[in-house]
Amino acid sequence: MENRNLGLVRKRYFLLSIILIAIVLASFVLINTIGSDSDKNTLKNSHFVSDTISVGSFPLGISVNPSTNMIYVTNNQSDTVSVIDGNTNSIINTVKVGDGPAGISVNSSTNVIYVANYYSDTVSIIDGKTHVVIDEIFVDNTPWGIVADSENNFIYATNYFSNSISIIDGTKNNVIGTVKTNKPWGIDVNANTGQVYVANRDSLNITTLKGGNNNVIKEIPISDTPFKISPFNVSYNENTDLLYVVNPSLITVIDGSTNNVLKTIPVGLNLIGLSINQNTNLIYASDITNDVLYVIDGSNNEIMEMIKVGDHPIAVDINPETNTIYVVNEYSDSISVISS
Repeated sequence: MENRNLGLVRKRYFLLSIILIAIVLASFVLINTIGSDSDKNTLKNSHFVSDTISVGSFPLGISVNPSTNMIYVTNNQSDTVSVIDGNTNSIINTVKVGDGPAGISVNSSTNVIYVANYYSDTVSIIDGKTHVVIDEIFVDNTPWGIVADSENNFIYATNYFSNSISIIDGTKNNVIGTVKTNKPWGIDVNANTGQVYVANRDSLNITTLKGGNNNVIKEIPISDTPFKISPFNVSYNENTDLLYVVNPSLITVIDGSTNNVLKTIPVGLNLIGLSINQNTNLIYASDITNDVLYVIDGSNNEIMEMIKVGDHPIAVDINPETNTIYVVNEYSDSISVISS
């Protein structure tokens, strides 16, 4: 009987030892998990909304002039452009433009602003010093996206329903060429080479254009599936020679030298806005369904942060000199100012 009791005692000690070991291991796991979550929280807090600026009705486009620290926002239903002083985050002027302004782009070299007016099929040209419209140019049907090549002084406008790209000479302010493509929407340019990149909405590809008077175009497939993934926007990083394309729920990364797809990043539900800070190699993409701004590390193309912004964030731009990000909230009639 004594041996039996001794055996039971030993079993109990054995079970107690196992339980104690399990508790110790669980404690180590918990400590490591807490440490990991703390690191994540620190990472998430590196960007924050520092201000919110009210603008006109249904803002759509935005462009920043880093040289003057002025921010320009198109108000689609107000038919105006809000001029914001980046030093004070206050509106210093409101400029009347054409019908349904959408895309906007600043030529920082000439301090001239170009506005694509979606319903009047025109481009309004604004003097950045006086903030007065100095010219208006007719383009094709429903211009949406627009980009100014500051190095070569050419401006490119995407005309959605016309399936075309209008090329404007910034010296004479006239259309010097029109190139056909398929449902063009977002647009960007490599100022070093003059190469233009166009996102073809409702398609499986983007279009590249040699730029200037050269009308040679090429299509780059970004998906090998039969389903249309609808690329909405493009942004090119001149420092890394990488092109980023936003589709509704993923970002495609393309090698600028080979035009090969390097990676696809699954993210969000409905991405539209896109911009790159070439000084920090951070990519910013806005999601109009989740009402958030995603921050992606360009060194590894991994998502590093998610920031809550206003309602239906449709566009984003950056002042790389101040490292300030501006997000256009279409349904909130506001701009979220994000600092880091």
